[in-house]
Amino acid sequence: MKQSLKVAVHPSRAQANCSPEMRLAELDKALTSIASSLDLGVCPELYLSGYGAGEQHHALAEPVGGPFANALAARAQNHGPCIVYGYPQAAGRAVYNSAAAIGADGALLANNRKTILPNAYERTWFTPGDSVKFFSLGGWKIALIVCYEVEFSREIPDQGADLIVMPTALTENWSIVPHQVVTTRAFENGVYLAYANHAAKENDLAYLGASCILNPHGKDLARAGAAEELIEAELLASLQAARTLLPYLADCKRVAKLRGFYIGGNLFMDRLSRRAKTYVSIVLAHAVLGSRNRAKAGFDLSLSDRRARRWVATRHFQHAMPEQDREADQSVCDRKQNRELLLSPTRICLSRRHKHLIARKETDEI
Repeated sequence: MKQSLKVAVHPSRAQANCSPEMRLAELDKALTSIASSLDLGVCPELYLSGYGAGEQHHALAEPVGGPFANALAARAQNHGPCIVYGYPQAAGRAVYNSAAAIGADGALLANNRKTILPNAYERTWFTPGDSVKFFSLGGWKIALIVCYEVEFSREIPDQGADLIVMPTALTENWSIVPHQVVTTRAFENGVYLAYANHAAKENDLAYLGASCILNPHGKDLARAGAAEELIEAELLASLQAARTLLPYLADCKRVAKLRGFYIGGNLFMDRLSRRAKTYVSIVLAHAVLGSRNRAKAGFDLSLSDRRARRWVATRHFQHAMPEQDREADQSVCDRKQNRELLLSPTRICLSRRHKHLIARKETDEI
């Protein structure tokens, strides 16, 4: 693992109707202004189009490896750092709010489609993605997430991440996020965090700025103000010291075992067989995704979202519940209706005798 990583965050100045060519010229200027060698540069969410572009998101959307990505790849090769940026990604008929990481050799290292769309505006123009992506840089494992996903990032370090990189587009009425939420995530997870926000105004959107680079103790290594201001910091490979000082992740597992509750998926999933994990994940996916996205993904679930969630809660979290909670929860569950689930092409049912999930082919009789 490389002993240090030089990271810069480029809080770009938001502009209405900013062309891709203007963005590239702006980035060239920012990269040129950095005197020392740089390992990683981070740009904000939807850097290509601007967050408030509306229908222009679809007009400017491009596939992985599109023209803007190729132009950034050339700049990565010319200036030397890995570049992370947000863009509207076209994939078939869908458009995703995505972030990509392009290596110093111009190759794509990771592409993350934002999994959680927090407001009606984003849900109007984008389709949600399905998972967080990771990539390696100098032996550092880096998690690539987008904006709102940071509020659900407690398990990322459990997957070995040393640094969380997050393009965002945060307006001035959400100052609690960069000053408290993001710092808390870095602190409790014992990871570095690079947070890249827009600055200034775009149409009626007034961005907060406040881009920052945080250490594993949740303290600022660098922080920008409300204006466009390039920030940089050197990250040291000292994460173990922070995690030893506050063993938050280990303590979460310890608390889960002491209390007998499901926390963060760890205790619950560890108690399931490999096959069961696969099928419970499918059930949860169907419960969370909307019917429109299930159809796009090729899923056909003959069970309502409400019923799926109730089935998972009552049938599989029961063993981790205290007895009194288990009895109370069972009172709201119709045992007969929840005994079997139908998934196409696989049916998942609960065996009374063996108390575990059994997969059957669709051709089998109920």
